[in-house]
Amino acid sequence: MTQLNRGLGLTAGIAINVANVIGTGVFLKTRVMTCNVDDPVIVMAVWFAAGLLSLARSAMPNSPR
Repeated sequence: MTQLNRGLGLTAGIAINVANVIGTGVFLKTRVMTCNVDDPVIVMAVWFAAGLLSLARSAMPNSPR
């Protein structure tokens, strides 16, 4: 029976930290935006539009990654 390696490499550790920072920012900034705009629909529309722009930019050839 083979044993699983229970350690994380440098890449996995960095990925987990980046995901935590981004995830925390999403929840904290959404609250601030909702308090300032007073309409959750506008906040969701802005998040959706920003997501589409990010996807469009990542799909472009020769985009920096």
